[in-house]
Amino acid sequence: MIIDFDENYESVDNYPSDENGPKNKYKGPLALSALVVVGALFLQNTLAANISLGTGSKIEFGQGVQVTAACSGSDVLTLTPESSFVNSSGNGSYYLKSIKVSGIPTSCQGVDFNISVFDSTTSTALPIFATSKTVASVWNNAGTFQVGAGSSEATITSGSGTFTITFPSPVALATAVSRVTLQSVSHAAYSCAADLVCEVGDISPSGGTIFYKSVTAFTETGTACASDCHYLEYAPLSWYPGNDDGSFHFSYNGASKYGIPVTTGTKDALGAGYNNTALIIAAGDTQGAHARARAYVGPYANTTGEWFIPSRFEMNEIWDSTAKSSGGFRPSEYHVSVQDEGSQRCKSINFLNRSNNSQGCTGPNPYRARPIRAF
Repeated sequence: MIIDFDENYESVDNYPSDENGPKNKYKGPLALSALVVVGALFLQNTLAANISLGTGSKIEFGQGVQVTAACSGSDVLTLTPESSFVNSSGNGSYYLKSIKVSGIPTSCQGVDFNISVFDSTTSTALPIFATSKTVASVWNNAGTFQVGAGSSEATITSGSGTFTITFPSPVALATAVSRVTLQSVSHAAYSCAADLVCEVGDISPSGGTIFYKSVTAFTETGTACASDCHYLEYAPLSWYPGNDDGSFHFSYNGASKYGIPVTTGTKDALGAGYNNTALIIAAGDTQGAHARARAYVGPYANTTGEWFIPSRFEMNEIWDSTAKSSGGFRPSEYHVSVQDEGSQRCKSINFLNRSNNSQGCTGPNPYRARPIRAF
């Protein structure tokens, strides 16, 4: 579907500077230019790329336009764009906030509706949401409408034969929108990598295996996800070339051979592993398990510095996870990133029986190690 608008807006002056924007709702009209679509465009898996419009009527944001699509047959759909005033430091503007499509018949069940917008001068789609995303996808899942693949930042209100897709952080200026396109295409499945709808056992966007998922965000101190982490993944068995999981000294600085001074502040808790690893490296580890984990580039060679030796509770989560069996873990001792400051011993977990153990931090302790990553 292609909807053409010209850029005929009323000017609105003296907007209030409060965060809620002006009290009067924006009424700037858009004049709908005539469009007649001849034939049909089929591209790859596109089912209906063009929707034919009537001629001559004028619309504005908030006013619906009647359209038809291939999946709808003779049934008429109504598309309604909505704008919203966003005030930023007193310099507010109207943005394309949401699009409602109604009158959708059962013949359109199972397809994705892909929505894009354009200005009047280029053929390049404008970003709509999430800073740079130019396609908003909606899945008609047997009559229930859900955000489609790649559109997890948008929200959907679903009704009988209707949906409204809303952009919480809209980026398309209303004054720039000249055309709206709606394509009905074969459904694209969600993916862990594109949509972060991952499950335990999935391969993550970074190439590791997810062993822990939390719907409620948790904190992994020091990581990029910070207090908004939802997953933990472990690296492949072959993460260290020619040396499947072992063997590594807990810490090794190359001068005193084994060990470094016992580090203050390492913790057992889930969410502590990254910071534990950083503390041990800062204390002098240059070639031990922690330094090796931090130097790991990741399966796709693009996550250097994001991997760490798990805390005790994080390593226990691997043992308890249904994803443990696919990780190739050996039935032997594995380092965790925790030092007991009182006994000056370094902790480990035995993957033969899940026993939590410890050993001297300053002696030779060539145990296995497996980096993990939070996102």
